[in-house]
Amino acid sequence: MVIWVTFTAFTFRNIVPGTILCLLLPYFYFIIFCPVNNQSGIQHKIGLKLAVLGMISKKEIHLLGILVFCLVFWVFGSYLDISTTFVAMVSLFAIITFNIMSWNDVVKNYKAWDSFFWLSLMIKLSQQISDSGLAKSFGDSCASTIISMNLDGFGASFLLAIIYFLTMYLFSSITAYDFLLT
Repeated sequence: MVIWVTFTAFTFRNIVPGTILCLLLPYFYFIIFCPVNNQSGIQHKIGLKLAVLGMISKKEIHLLGILVFCLVFWVFGSYLDISTTFVAMVSLFAIITFNIMSWNDVVKNYKAWDSFFWLSLMIKLSQQISDSGLAKSFGDSCASTIISMNLDGFGASFLLAIIYFLTMYLFSSITAYDFLLT
């Protein structure tokens, strides 16, 4: 059984624990790290750093607008039937169109494209393995093996943990791992 949880549903389900953590974490950080109360000249230092930064530029305003666009459509895109990939591509197009980054800057970031290539390859490989029924067959085989071994709760849990870590090692991307198991 596959349960799809949208970002909005995830957010609404976690609003109470998230709010509690947001309220409690500063208190715990204050206790753990015990900040030094030497604040002499802090406002002056902040003022100097802000003066060095200068006023917000048009490029930064455009980038902020693109960020808001991405966040809105990534959160509510499932309700509007808009793909997150489409939102990402439109955002990249807008970044290049508003001359925030040039195409050469985008292409020169070869590490990001390399990661993107390998991530998409792992996702596609996992999807094909899942579609072929190999993942279900592997899961059924593991279940029957554990049942036939007549292990107690600890032994079965330990064996399941080993299987979990081995499959996570084979599919080192959590996204690829999720595609494999769904």
